[in-house]
Amino acid sequence: PGSSALLTGEAREAIVKAGTVIGAERLLKVHAGLIQGKPRKALIDPDEICRFIGASSGACFAVLLSGDSGFFSGAKRLLPLIAARHWRPVQVSGVSSAAYLAARLGLSWEDAPMVSLHGRRREGHDDITGRVMFNPKVFFLTDNQTDAAVICRTLAENGLGKVMVSVGENLSEAHERIRCGTALELGDLSFDPQSVVLAQNPEALSPALGGCGFSDADFERSPSEVKPIPMTKGEIRSVAAAKLRIEEDSVVWDIGAGTGAMSCELAIRARYGRVYAIEQNPEAAALIKRNRDKLRLGNIAVVEGRAPEALADLPPPDRVFIGGSGGDLGALVSTVLAKNPAARIAATALTTETLAEMNALIKSGALAETELIQIAVTRAASAGGYHLFRAANPVFMLWGTNG
Repeated sequence: PGSSALLTGEAREAIVKAGTVIGAERLLKVHAGLIQGKPRKALIDPDEICRFIGASSGACFAVLLSGDSGFFSGAKRLLPLIAARHWRPVQVSGVSSAAYLAARLGLSWEDAPMVSLHGRRREGHDDITGRVMFNPKVFFLTDNQTDAAVICRTLAENGLGKVMVSVGENLSEAHERIRCGTALELGDLSFDPQSVVLAQNPEALSPALGGCGFSDADFERSPSEVKPIPMTKGEIRSVAAAKLRIEEDSVVWDIGAGTGAMSCELAIRARYGRVYAIEQNPEAAALIKRNRDKLRLGNIAVVEGRAPEALADLPPPDRVFIGGSGGDLGALVSTVLAKNPAARIAATALTTETLAEMNALIKSGALAETELIQIAVTRAASAGGYHLFRAANPVFMLWGTNG
């Protein structure tokens, strides 16, 4: 956390015994009283630290790292370099900023995942919303690009504005400050870039959702009986999600999203990623938003427009589901592969025309690895005092990838 008062007795002894002390300029100043009279070197890059030690005549060095050496610390990169030189390091544990903030708030923290946002965000990826959606408590370590205000605004923009947020700034120092409020309340304030944020969401979704998904009855359906908005049924959603091999941080496109049922299915699997639901029908786009909000899935972004034109400004996808191609399956796949040649794609078809497009796509060789299957689902239905099985329309599914 920064203060010299938080050093353990073991850490103090290590600094006193060291011949030379190395660390960031800020840490050398904070611990100047202990270091007084010793040679010191302001360095933070692990390679530079090792080169300095190797070129020095001293036998014992202390490298100062803020917080604990096992908690998002520079020790992770430094220790392998030290081991490669056959030097003998001793790690001295410290107090992590997350543990310090939890103590100040009077909270337990064994159930809270830790997320460092230091230079780790990538385009289309939303680690913030997903973590808070599925965890009652989450710690975030911030940086200049993603500070506490950005975290709060991200939560508020994705339906999590009521989540309680505590921000610890300059912890353990004389100007320490801890501010608490909802994400909506804190989003417009200014915070120190090097802060610790604790988000508390008592309405977090169950992690078990990622394994079983949703039933068809969970979704609001099309209000129009004349031209109903299509919905990918549960059995098809499950197979498609399995073929796509969704990962927790995947960036996913759902093209022709309809009611948004597939988008929701994908969102609980890509919980720390982002799902883009692309839909050209304004009525359907509004329905997707209602289903998203009903199921509290803040990691779904609804993109209203016709594909492939609507895909131009989206971040490269890891996975793509095409539920409605509008006769442009080949063009859609080409657009996907131009964004990410290694994307994994799954597409469904009800008509023979779309099936013909799938066959043409396979023959074109655009995808190195492909599989085409037919899925037939038959459900029991009551007929008087008896039950008969009624077949649903068969669905053709193509999946493919280049690696």
